Amino acid sequence: MSFILNLLQSLLYGFVMGITSWLPISPAAHMTLMKSFLPLQIYNDYLSNLAFWNLFRSLIQIGGMLAVLLLFWGRLNPWQKGIRAKRKRKIIRLWLMILISVIPALILEILLDDLILTKLSTGWALAAALILFGGFMFWSQLKENKVRVETVNQVRATDAVRLSLFRFLSLLPGIGHTDSTMVTAELLGFNRETAAEYAYMLTIPTVLGSVILRAVSFVNAQVPFSLEGLAAVLAGMAVCFVTSLFVIRYMLNYVRRHDLKIFSLYRVVLGILVVIFTLFKVIS
Repeated sequence: MSFILNLLQSLLYGFVMGITSWLPISPAAHMTLMKSFLPLQIYNDYLSNLAFWNLFRSLIQIGGMLAVLLLFWGRLNPWQKGIRAKRKRKIIRLWLMILISVIPALILEILLDDLILTKLSTGWALAAALILFGGFMFWSQLKENKVRVETVNQVRATDAVRLSLFRFLSLLPGIGHTDSTMVTAELLGFNRETAAEYAYMLTIPTVLGSVILRAVSFVNAQVPFSLEGLAAVLAGMAVCFVTSLFVIRYMLNYVRRHDLKIFSLYRVVLGILVVIFTLFKVIS
């Protein structure tokens, strides 16, 4: 019975991850809330289960990463058959900008991993990040920024460096990678659709880096990987992949005509709920 229950919960986790990863509403906040109400119980002891949870949360994001690769394959694959040399150089340059935008935050995440998982993952820290960044996002949508980047191929090295600095915010639970990139890119002069596309492309190395970090931590904890755990991961990953395909398409269409104010308000409401749940010790 517990196997079936864990499998059903994994499907739900994958569905929520497939939605929240592409909207600027913090997947970490939603995963934390779900863990408080619907915890996965793959292992009997707390520490083993916690190590698995941290790995599970990263692994199911591979489904979303694969959705990004599928949707943007023609724009991210420099080894396509019949591709022209000029086009190939543009794609390689785009990958260079992506890596510049991502690597500094990944290095800092590795160095501060224990701090992030303990001191910065409390309910109070999560609520503060949701509300404060929600206010910052709302303010950013009131500004009229001069648009100078209309495609991801126009991203400059200076843009990538600035984005890499602002992505340090995404190390705080409650401020996702998509959140920080979309808002910052707009402030730097990206049009809203390009900001979203670039944010989604950055998830490829971000997810890979996170998976490697969590896998190393899981191995170091000497927790045996069970078949039940594998089934939970594969189920969550599959649902995340399918859900992501629809949500990414929807979001790219949405930002062509709308701003992000509704998401900033959602973050504030969610942050208030987290405060309430923390007060009543539902979230530690």
